[in-house]
Amino acid sequence: MAKYSWGLMMNNFLTNLETRERTLVLIAFGLILSMSVIFGVNSFLNNYSTSVKNLNKAKSDYEYVHSKALVLERPAISGYITNESLEILLKKKNLVSVISNINISNNESAVTIKFNTTNLKDAVSLSEDIANNNSMKLSKIIYISSQDKIEFELILN
Repeated sequence: MAKYSWGLMMNNFLTNLETRERTLVLIAFGLILSMSVIFGVNSFLNNYSTSVKNLNKAKSDYEYVHSKALVLERPAISGYITNESLEILLKKKNLVSVISNINISNNESAVTIKFNTTNLKDAVSLSEDIANNNSMKLSKIIYISSQDKIEFELILN
């Protein structure tokens, strides 16, 4: 008895089939192949979708923690603004040499902060920091520009 190799046996099997049977076997083979491709692509897409969801969740968690860390990192000026708290803010922002003559006055309804500067950009930056790090709201900014200095007045409610 002669040993047949697998390929030779399959070749004999296919050649012994009728045309109709051969067509059905090829269609079945094609369906099996296409279904395996479809299942593979579907599995890949499901894994990708899950990964994207996990990435978006991790990103939003990171952004939340980052925003809370920024709030904690900012120097908090209390509801009552003092010269000391403004000095700390000026030192942190390296504006000590640019901002001078700071005067704080408290009324019943508002707090007025007056200061002089030589640079408009630094004064606006300081005003933003005061407004963002305070429980009061900045209601008015008045500035008067004279020869070589700018007089700023911030009114907070």
